[in-house]
Amino acid sequence: MIRREAPRKNQRVLVLPDIHLRPAMNGVPSGEDTETLSALQRYVANYPWNQVVMLGDLMDFDCISTHNINKLRLVEGRRIQRDYDHGNRFLDSWQRATPGAVWTLIEGNHDERIERYIDANPALEGSLEVEAKLDLKSRGIRWVRFWSKGEIYSIGNAHFGHGLYTNKYHAEKHAAEYGVCFFYGHTHDVQEMPKSLRGADKAIVGQSMGCLCRYDQPYMRGRPSKWQQAFGVFHFRPDGFFNHYVVNIFDHGFISPEGEYCK
Repeated sequence: MIRREAPRKNQRVLVLPDIHLRPAMNGVPSGEDTETLSALQRYVANYPWNQVVMLGDLMDFDCISTHNINKLRLVEGRRIQRDYDHGNRFLDSWQRATPGAVWTLIEGNHDERIERYIDANPALEGSLEVEAKLDLKSRGIRWVRFWSKGEIYSIGNAHFGHGLYTNKYHAEKHAAEYGVCFFYGHTHDVQEMPKSLRGADKAIVGQSMGCLCRYDQPYMRGRPSKWQQAFGVFHFRPDGFFNHYVVNIFDHGFISPEGEYCK
């Protein structure tokens, strides 16, 4: 299922990949990189945005992860409600920084942990769902059920989802499987691959957009990774064609598409 929006005028769209909100507690740092997000928010607040698209895994929900069933020390003291309180503070702040922007939140596999938890504890149905606990309807935020229902969100010729594939050439795989220009998070790296289609008059592209979480997640145990902090700026024409800029972030700073250094 595709939720499609045809731009009626030129649009400027901010795309935010995996943030993994998790409040710091018991010596374990937050899931999101607060220093990077502060620099990014200062940049974002200086420009008008028509839309903001979050590519999934806004929330981390490590306290209910099946990976931590026998690692309770890692999640001692954590509570789902505290995670949601943290998420609501984030949305409050970022919606103030983007007045007038239409927001879309795509469901990632970490966000969907709540649904799996409710499946195992059905008495909780109606009390823990992301859409309700983050007050998405009142906030005017679209909720796109990518991970649980396969929904994707489209603006013109660009299609957004959380992502599914994690193989070496995952960008090409996403483009080939979806058959459209597809932008996603999930892998936490930045990779772009064009794909030609027989009989088509243009190539399509698969593009992973990086992440905005910390590199030193506890489960990484100091291992090297190909993770790259980044975000996207898209400019859409009324006919649906677009230009996009993937802005890599190094040491919590970046040079924006406008040439501004932000840190």
